[in-house]
Amino acid sequence: MINKKIIVRIDSIILVFITIHIFAISFSIALASISFGIWAGLWILKMIFLRESPLEKSLASEFKWTIIFILIYLIFEFLSRTFAVIPENSYSGYKRISLILVFFGCIANYSSEKSLHTSLKVIGVVFALISLYEIIRFALDYFFSNGQ
Repeated sequence: MINKKIIVRIDSIILVFITIHIFAISFSIALASISFGIWAGLWILKMIFLRESPLEKSLASEFKWTIIFILIYLIFEFLSRTFAVIPENSYSGYKRISLILVFFGCIANYSSEKSLHTSLKVIGVVFALISLYEIIRFALDYFFSNGQ
């Protein structure tokens, strides 16, 4: 059986990569995709090894209709792409559907308010730093391009 300490560390790693995934979307699709693959893979492996549902029973019952509608959407999405008028590359955008995992991953992995607040603070700081960098860069471009 998997040690409890290992599960806690895996949960921490998953939260780190979810946070990286969220803030990396604003500047690097590659980094966001890599971090998504890492946390989703770890999360799925954890579910397989623990043999338990990713959502607690009370949480799963609250999201019952959401899960049903998402499954119906996935079925119709698959059918519409299968019977597309122009079938070439109709499945190329299908990988976006895997981003539904972000919704469930965030719900299942943020088990405490503290971890959610920490993640939101990190995301806010990274977004602020990106905005600051862009403001300075655009200001310098503006002032040096008008001076010539």
